[in-house]
Amino acid sequence: MVFRDVLHQVEQAEERYNSRYEAKRDNNNND
Repeated sequence: MVFRDVLHQVEQAEERYNSRYEAKRDNNNND
């Protein structure tokens, strides 16, 4: 397990979470 690989996975997970959160926030604003 390479530290750099783990860091990359964490960054990808954060991007996925952020995009999902932003989409949710936009949907709430549309109401």
